[in-house]
Formats: sequence, C-alpha cells, structure tokens
Amino acid sequence: MIGPIVVLVAALPAAARAPIVDSDPVTEAVVRAVAFWSGTPCGGAVTVTAGAGDEAPPAGVNAPSPGGPRAAMWATWMTPVGVNQFSAPPSSFTDCVVHINSSIWPDWQADDRQFAGFCKEMLHEYGHFEGFPDAGAAPGTIQYERPDLAHVPICERYRLVYGHTVYTPTRPARHSRVPRRRRHGRRPAG
Repeated sequence: MIGPIVVLVAALPAAARAPIVDSDPVTEAVVRAVAFWSGTPCGGAVTVTAGAGDEAPPAGVNAPSPGGPRAAMWATWMTPVGVNQFSAPPSSFTDCVVHINSSIWPDWQADDRQFAGFCKEMLHEYGHFEGFPDAGAAPGTIQYERPDLAHVPICERYRLVYGHTVYTPTRPARHSRVPRRRRHGRRPAG
C-alpha cells in the first residue's frame, strides 16, 4: 500500500504527455470516510497502516467468534481514560490509527477489485473515531460488525484506476423482455 504514482513520459509530444495516475484505494476510501462523517476525526490526524493478519483482533463484537475470522480492519486510539475507550468524548481521541489486515487486503489490486467492501470497512473504522462502537449497532448499518452489508452509495459508486485497467462497479444484468412483433395480415403459406 503505497502512495499514488505519477509518471511523465518525456519522449512524447507535449500534447500527448499526460501523467499516468494510479488510484490509491486507501486515499480514495479515506476521502469517502471524511465525507461520510463530515470531517476528519482525531484533530485531523488519522494514520492508516497495514497490519499483519495475526495482529488483527477477532471479528464480531456483536457476535464474538473466538478462534474465528479476524477483522478486515481495526482502529486504535488513545483517550484521557485509556486505550480505545468510548466513554471519553471523541474530541479527546489522539493517536488514531486504522490498521488494514494485510492478509485480507494484500495489495492495491485486491483493494481495487473489492473497493466497495474496502471503503465500507474504512468508513466503519472512522466511525469509531466519531464515538460509534460496534456493540449495539443495528444490522445493515455502517457501524454493525459487518459493514459490507450496509448500503453506502459513496462507496458503491466509484471509478478507480489501477495501472491501465479501470475498475468500475459491476451492475446486475437487467433482463429486459423484448416484445415479439406480431405479423398482422400474413398467413402461413400452405
């Protein structure tokens, strides 16, 4: 997970010299999280880093599964009353970090291919910095332990560029019925 790459090709004529830009799914997801929550929490200082899969806490605060799957992302922060304490006001949160489970999101290509889920996970973690815990969250909401089940248009409508491939969300095929044309006034030859 590295920053955006910009490459200029000097051998091309000036009109054809345009930067080749790769989308950075981490940045794209963070931008959407800030828009979703209407601001950057933690005094504007949130760090996003890759974490090893074995560092991830178990997934599922609402339905714990010890020994089960690990969290796809997780958040950590400091408060005046201790680590990761929702009892403190969110305005007092510092040292805010979103950890991305690198065994689930190993590279940009995985982040791009599954961007809607990646983005929803990022929004979910930013929600913790706004003071919203997993416990008690309603299923289908971004703060529920399965944010991938939430309908979040800001994550579901996107266009990322990775190398020379543009990833866009797949839409379900619409099965439209084409009416058959009736032939009036014709009788079968016979």
